[in-house]
Amino acid sequence: MNKRALFASILLFVAGISFSQSWKPVGDKLMTPWTEKVNPANPLPEYPRPQMEREEWMNLNGLWNYTIKSVDFEPVQGLTTASSWTTGEIPDKWTGDILVPFSIDAPLSGVGHILRYNEILWYQRSFKIPETWKGKNVLLHFESSDWETSVYVNGKRIGQHRGGYDPFSYDITSYLKSGENTLNVCVWDATENQCQAIGKQIMPENRQGFRYQPTGGIWKTVWMEPVSDGSVENLKITPQYDQASLRLNVKTRNSEGNVLAQVWKDGKMITETAGTPGTDFDIPMKGFEAWSPSFPVLYDLKVFVKDQGKVVDEVNSYFGMRKIEIKKASDGFQRIYLNNEQVFQYGPLDQGYWPDGVLTPPTEEAIKYDLEYLKSIGCNMVRVHIKTHPDRWYYQADKLGLLVWQDMTCMPKYGQNVDDAAAKQWHAEYKSMVDWLYNHPSIVMWIVFNEGWSQHNTEFYTNWIDQYDPSRLINCASGWDDYPVGDIVDIHDYTFYPRNNAADFKLKGKRALVIGEAAGVNLAIPGHTWYSDTNKPEKKNHQNYIPVDNYSFEVEAGRHTYGSPEAFEEAYRKFIESIRCLNAGGGCDALVYTQISDVEHELNGYLTYDRKVSKIKPEVMKEINEGLYSPPELKTVIPFSSEWESSKAETVRLPAGETNEFIPVKTQMKAPFEISKTFELEEIPNELVVSLKGFTGCEIRINGKLFRKTKMSTQGGEPGIEFFPFYDNESDMLVKGKNVISVSSDKKIKTELLDVAVFLSLNKN
Repeated sequence: MNKRALFASILLFVAGISFSQSWKPVGDKLMTPWTEKVNPANPLPEYPRPQMEREEWMNLNGLWNYTIKSVDFEPVQGLTTASSWTTGEIPDKWTGDILVPFSIDAPLSGVGHILRYNEILWYQRSFKIPETWKGKNVLLHFESSDWETSVYVNGKRIGQHRGGYDPFSYDITSYLKSGENTLNVCVWDATENQCQAIGKQIMPENRQGFRYQPTGGIWKTVWMEPVSDGSVENLKITPQYDQASLRLNVKTRNSEGNVLAQVWKDGKMITETAGTPGTDFDIPMKGFEAWSPSFPVLYDLKVFVKDQGKVVDEVNSYFGMRKIEIKKASDGFQRIYLNNEQVFQYGPLDQGYWPDGVLTPPTEEAIKYDLEYLKSIGCNMVRVHIKTHPDRWYYQADKLGLLVWQDMTCMPKYGQNVDDAAAKQWHAEYKSMVDWLYNHPSIVMWIVFNEGWSQHNTEFYTNWIDQYDPSRLINCASGWDDYPVGDIVDIHDYTFYPRNNAADFKLKGKRALVIGEAAGVNLAIPGHTWYSDTNKPEKKNHQNYIPVDNYSFEVEAGRHTYGSPEAFEEAYRKFIESIRCLNAGGGCDALVYTQISDVEHELNGYLTYDRKVSKIKPEVMKEINEGLYSPPELKTVIPFSSEWESSKAETVRLPAGETNEFIPVKTQMKAPFEISKTFELEEIPNELVVSLKGFTGCEIRINGKLFRKTKMSTQGGEPGIEFFPFYDNESDMLVKGKNVISVSSDKKIKTELLDVAVFLSLNKN
């Protein structure tokens, strides 16, 4: 046991915390392998702020008293006009114990109550300040509490915080007394009943689509630490990759004295530089080793604050040297470069839900398991989806070398109007999140909005964050409503053959093209689903826990459901091959797969919700996924913009259709139609690929046989591009010599734009 862990254990003992022997998780639904490893005397005992560590601290996680009181709040549009819902008389009677930091609705809390908008949740616990802390200031930290939180020490209200996903702190020194102190916390959470940042949370009775259990109250670690008057308040660490230096800004509480920063690696100091508090200064990093997914090199950083030659504070941190940027590649597409090298990014949507802890991982081991699993299956990226994780999740991502796309937590998808007060509050929470997570080298992209969920003032917020943090890529909106700002064109496509934009039309090719969500296909593993025959869902469309086969690779039907792991693996191989072609011929530079694990009624994860089953063996997943990082070479058989013959024996120059503002139509053509073209093959290949550009619904036939029936949708009227590889058994459609490809329209869909090409895919996976 290291010194800090030993010290924390001693503090727990001297604090005299009495832990109930009767605590246990509530409910009879799924649990994870780590449920039984949660220690109610010391849950999540690890140091909660790994990028600014001090030796002395006290973990306040554990069993607290709780009770619930009523308030007269009624649902509103926009943000509540009340200044506080958590100011009031502290209760003198308590309902029972709750295990902090698990939210009251989580099974691991031991309570299992959904906190309603007309309720407030009160907490209480006692603590003692160690003798060694005398003469120092005591800071009380909350890593996150959802949503409005008032804090009381020894009966006095010391402050209120609004926001459910960012950390906050108070200096409680003047409120302390000798001996035992009492800490009370009061929390109110309206969830979707006002316009606040909630992510995927929604009340059970309002459940729509892909949203899940709400989280109310404290849901991350609560802790204290002693500091001096001149202590470090914040570190801002910015790698200057091209300049071979590290830019550091050390903010202290009184801005006096001076700062000394030391860089260490493998137990040896390699450089040190002095600076002034609150001012940028650069630390030379000549000959540095770069941080990347392949080599996640981290340097240790020690920061000392001195006043008149005396060290008044010392904190330990770390950093990685890396840069991320967009620039034109040799293939003509705008590509993402990490450390001057092109990098295709692939990984899952991570919604951060657990069946036992809900938004809170049950243990540190559980955090590591998820991220180590991603590395083991060949992923190099993960998108944190409209929530934040505990700080230690990002720490593990830094250590393991995963590229992180971080969403800002969104406001409600439906039923709310974003008024000025709500927008101001959301912006404040956004800035707080960026300030908190700024130093993590793993985070390479900020995503401002998701799918139009309470999307507002997109250009303002995107330009703001681009100026506030120029060290990262900015994605103005993942899916749906794109604007001509930022670095990324991001679409969502849950068809089996997803498309990305054919180009960045709004900014004339300045941004990289990515698919921010895709796949979402289902495989139920009996015994590992949230719903079952003994726990049936209220909604009929949540009955997908029953394994079925309803898929066809020829006919596009959206989110497929598979009946066995073998069928799922076959489909996954085919899906990944289409993405390899989309990268090579369509400029797709990243794809986010939905999702890392099943979540409640959703069964579209790599893993089951309880994290006990990988639906495809990890070693097989890795073999499949690694093909994404070496896209095929596409050799043209039939180029885009070529001449075809119509069923009326007329020559048709593609692209054809009715009209399109982004790609000019060369031939006016309305549905229904059929066009065809002859091409010759010296040998029958297994690597033929058909590509469509535009947006329409059509059937593709090879020598009269159905090859694909597809519907290509659009984002904002902008043409897309998608690829259809031939699978091994489909080469039987081909013959040596002359072959005919024909494309006919779906009579029900307007043909706005259509272009067709055929390629040979060399280096097929």
